[in-house]
Amino acid sequence: MSEEMKATQESKWWLNSTTIRYACLTTAPALVFVLKLFGVDISEGEIGAIVDAIVAIMSAIGVIGILIGRFKANKPLRIAK
Repeated sequence: MSEEMKATQESKWWLNSTTIRYACLTTAPALVFVLKLFGVDISEGEIGAIVDAIVAIMSAIGVIGILIGRFKANKPLRIAK
């Protein structure tokens, strides 16, 4: 078996990684700005409060998930599916 085939069998697609999924969650505060781009009326004060709340919640969830993912990891990642 070639080294490339062996590496493909021993690795997983990068979006199947718990670590990567939870890291993506940490980008959630940007959703508030996306909503504003689509015309949702949110005042500057509300934006600050919403972003602060989302940052606090998602950061905690993200860090916990990232740690869980790293401890459960048993395969290297590959970019290509």
